[in-house]
Amino acid sequence: MVLEGYLKSKGYLVKQCLNGFDALDYLRNTEVLPDIILLDVMMPGMSGYEVSQKLRAMFPHQTIPVIMLSAKSSEKDVIKGLDSGVHDYMSKPFKAGELIARIKTQLHLMKTWRGDVDTGATSKLLEKVL
Repeated sequence: MVLEGYLKSKGYLVKQCLNGFDALDYLRNTEVLPDIILLDVMMPGMSGYEVSQKLRAMFPHQTIPVIMLSAKSSEKDVIKGLDSGVHDYMSKPFKAGELIARIKTQLHLMKTWRGDVDTGATSKLLEKVL
């Protein structure tokens, strides 16, 4: 709930689901997919890992970026999260500013992937780097 208020204060439209079943049901029935999903590992009924795997069966990896948030912070947990199909993993407690930076990064990467960003400028930048 605190996170929802913070994201709204930063201008994000937030749809919160209370468990994995509700989240998957929402995604099946919505007309407009979210730009990004923040997913907790520990939820009632279905873990975030399971939700991520089911999400990836419904939508390709490049369709919706997912950032997993969790109190589980071991290397094993992070790898399990990334292997389940998420784009990024943050351990709780996290810094709000860092979360916003990671959200912005994932949204920018999605725009680039979809071709919404000036690809000519991106190509020129890559040429300079390489």
